[in-house]
Amino acid sequence: MRGKRIVSCLLAGLMIFSVTGCSTSQNQQSGTSGGTSQTKETSAVVEDDFGKKDPASYVANLKFMVHSTGQPEYMIKKFNEIYPNINIELVVIPSAEQQEKIMSMVATGEDVPDLFTSRTQFVKAMVESDRYYADLGAAPYNASDWRAQLEPYIVEVGTEDATGALRALSWQCPVGGIYYRRSMAKEIFGTDDPEEMAQIFNSFDSLIDAARKVKAATDGGVFFTSDAPQDLVFMGVTNAGGFMKDGKLNIGDEIKALFEYAKIMYEEGLTLGYVRNDTATAAAISEGKVFCTAKPTWGLNYNIMPNFPEQAGDWALTSGPRPYTSGGTWIGISKSTEYPEECYLFLKFILTNEEFIRSYAIDIGDYVSNVAVQQEIEKYMDEAGASLDIVRFLDGQNPYTYWNGELEKGINPGAYSQYDEYFALYLMAALESYGVGNSEFDKALQQYKDDCLSYAPGLIVE
Repeated sequence: MRGKRIVSCLLAGLMIFSVTGCSTSQNQQSGTSGGTSQTKETSAVVEDDFGKKDPASYVANLKFMVHSTGQPEYMIKKFNEIYPNINIELVVIPSAEQQEKIMSMVATGEDVPDLFTSRTQFVKAMVESDRYYADLGAAPYNASDWRAQLEPYIVEVGTEDATGALRALSWQCPVGGIYYRRSMAKEIFGTDDPEEMAQIFNSFDSLIDAARKVKAATDGGVFFTSDAPQDLVFMGVTNAGGFMKDGKLNIGDEIKALFEYAKIMYEEGLTLGYVRNDTATAAAISEGKVFCTAKPTWGLNYNIMPNFPEQAGDWALTSGPRPYTSGGTWIGISKSTEYPEECYLFLKFILTNEEFIRSYAIDIGDYVSNVAVQQEIEKYMDEAGASLDIVRFLDGQNPYTYWNGELEKGINPGAYSQYDEYFALYLMAALESYGVGNSEFDKALQQYKDDCLSYAPGLIVE
């Protein structure tokens, strides 16, 4: 099965070319971490014991720029149990500001962090440049063997197209799905079984039919979804080819069809229309007014579980019309770091140390990118499965089984672009405008094109 996944990803996405790259200076250089004005990598002698010395012998003060602290704090705590003398200071920047902040730092060469994350929406902009992240496949890192341990699409997205340089990786795979209320499903559809529900949701047309059935069965008291534009973008964009396709803005038939589905959902009252309004959505779900929501993996442990603890056991997870991913966090090593070895050790730990990754998956509830741990947790049943909060919340359903299965179907790594963050917002706005009747289709589509062009003036739009 793993072989099928690799083949599907390679056929669907980007080819990985031979790895090239530059080397960085060793940590014996003077200066403080992250405070160097160094703007280029300097040559280094690759030591045979790079990353292999006594853990306690490593001493460094690293700066790690992040947009949220929960997961990084957990990682650092576990890492320091093995490497007690590598201090990692978190520099927290709001997610909306992080990309511009790191670009400014790199441009000036001042206070550049040793490690920094990038949201999936921005990662291609970082990866497709040689200014930000070091090539992990080149000396002194020589970490190309990590490729085989991680989910293939994660590796492909983090690889620079032109050179094959491996610049960024993610410890998680934000695979999407449809989360629905079991009690409502039994009453409306006669089943709450995820496999049977997947058949009901296996196309966008059948999804609309299911939404109509929810409305009819509840006399309009329950809406299929609270946020039609976001749900449609989640479910429809990744395997419609992404926001960019063949170097142009993707406005193909599958993207255009999302406008029509949005129109139906608004006109027929199948959605509450709470576009990106988490507060209103949470209130509606608490009141039993919403049947389902489309979300990536993080939607379970960061949105649904903490917001609706009283509904534990009444949620299940199933697939929609196509596999998809959305969101996620990537990490790489700064090209200008004075501590390449210590940075390497941290990435190696969070990406390849199976003992740590297993504990992270269990304690945090995240879906990890390490293939061995993915397969291990999928086998957790009975007592082992019951120990996982995510399994208990889903009434015994192990979401790793679902998530692994979606990856087997194939995730298109070519669907990621450097414009994803903003183009998603523009598309949702256009879907809403057309759906509520504020504009005709041609006008709404043109507004989407204009918004994208405004953000990326050199964009090819047809």
